[in-house]
Amino acid sequence: MKDQKYTSDEIALIKTATMRDIIMRNTGIQDVQPNPFKSPSSKDSLANIKDCGSSLES
Repeated sequence: MKDQKYTSDEIALIKTATMRDIIMRNTGIQDVQPNPFKSPSSKDSLANIKDCGSSLES
C-alpha cells in the first residue's frame, strides 16, 4: 500500500498488544493481571511493567 503509515512489523506488534500492555505503558500502574476486565482470583498472577513489551514506546 502506498499510503500505509505502519510497517508490517509495526502492524504485527500492534496486533499482539493486550489491554494489560496498554494500561501499563500509558499509566503509572506497575502491576496488572493478564485480563484487567475480569475479577482477580488467587490463580491470576500480576504482570509487572518490566514484563510489558516496550517496542511501541517513543
